[in-house]
Amino acid sequence: MARREKLEYRSSLQKYRLQQYRLQQYRLQQYRLQQYRLQQYRLQQYRLQQYRLQQYRLQQYRLQQYRLQQYRLQQYRLQQYRLQQYRLQQYQLQQYRLQQYQLQQYRLQQYQLQQYQLQQYQLQQYQLQQYQLQQYQLQQYQLQQYRLQQYQLQQYQLQQYQLQQYQLQQYQLQQYQLQQYQLQQYQLQQYQLQQYRLQQYQLQQYQLEVRFRMCSFGHCRTERKV
Repeated sequence: MARREKLEYRSSLQKYRLQQYRLQQYRLQQYRLQQYRLQQYRLQQYRLQQYRLQQYRLQQYRLQQYRLQQYRLQQYRLQQYRLQQYRLQQYQLQQYRLQQYQLQQYRLQQYQLQQYQLQQYQLQQYQLQQYQLQQYQLQQYQLQQYRLQQYQLQQYQLQQYQLQQYQLQQYQLQQYQLQQYQLQQYQLQQYQLQQYRLQQYQLQQYQLEVRFRMCSFGHCRTERKV
């Protein structure tokens, strides 16, 4: 009987060692699996960071291109404005010279009229025509000034509108980046919570398995004593 109990004890001890070995192998596999998942997660994070970096550089490049286009457009408009100003000055200079010439002609005609004693009626008609011409030229000049002011006002309003659009785009971009950051933080918290719950569940399963095996082992010994 003692030899039989000794053999049963050895057999139980071998089974227990085999169970312990399998349990160690299972834990080793779980640890390797966790390490592999961790490596995969880090690789995904690295790729995600690289992708975001590329997107950021692309956005910066587009922004630079947009600013360059805006600068060129402003330069072009400035050149056009200067050209218009130059043409306006040339036109005004020509008008002034014409007026001076007409004035000289008028004085010459007046002198000639005085010299040759033209009729008063003809002189009055000439003066009336000169007055009408001056009124017409004055109206034309006022109209040109009004159109110029309107053009400058439209240019100013257009610049203000473009500035508002740019500020709005910058604000929307900042809001989008903030939302993306908050979403990433939330996903990271969810992932950490899941990992914590999984670890708790595995620990509970392990504790239950150990208790079950210990109880099973003790039960076998109780039956042999009886």
